[in-house]
Amino acid sequence: MYYSQTGPGAQAGVKACEYRFTQNSPTHTPAEGVPHREKIDIIYGLLDSSDEPASSMLLGEIIVNYWVSFATTLDPNDG
Repeated sequence: MYYSQTGPGAQAGVKACEYRFTQNSPTHTPAEGVPHREKIDIIYGLLDSSDEPASSMLLGEIIVNYWVSFATTLDPNDG
C-alpha cells in the first residue's frame, strides 16, 4: 500500500492510502482487469490452500497483514 499523492483525500490534505491489485484472475482476461469480488477472499484470508497456488496464499498473507496494520495503527506499512 502506498500513500496517495493525487486522490481526493490527498488534495484535501488528508493522509489517504491506495493500492493496486493486479493478481491474475482465473475468470477474467488482463484487459478486463480484476473485479472487486476477486479480492474479497484474499483480503479476508479465505483462500483455500488446496485450490490456490502457493503464490496466491503468500499474497493473501501479505495483504491480510497490511489490512491488520491499517486497522490497528492507521498505517498499512506498520507491520
